Amino acid sequence: MYNAQRDGKAGAASNAIPSMGAIEGRLTVLEVLAATSLRLLLRNGDKAAGKHALSSIRKAMRQRAF
Repeated sequence: MYNAQRDGKAGAASNAIPSMGAIEGRLTVLEVLAATSLRLLLRNGDKAAGKHALSSIRKAMRQRAF
């Protein structure tokens, strides 16, 4: 959330809370990295390990669903 006193300061004092753009950018990078890693694992790696990783991801997503 924007805070005029904090965000108006220079240096590290203004970086206490990341902006929504910064958060979205980091999430996008992590999503691309995860998808690419899983794709490479399923294509080139151990099939059992790839299926286990995919199963773990799906399970974690179901547990965190609202």
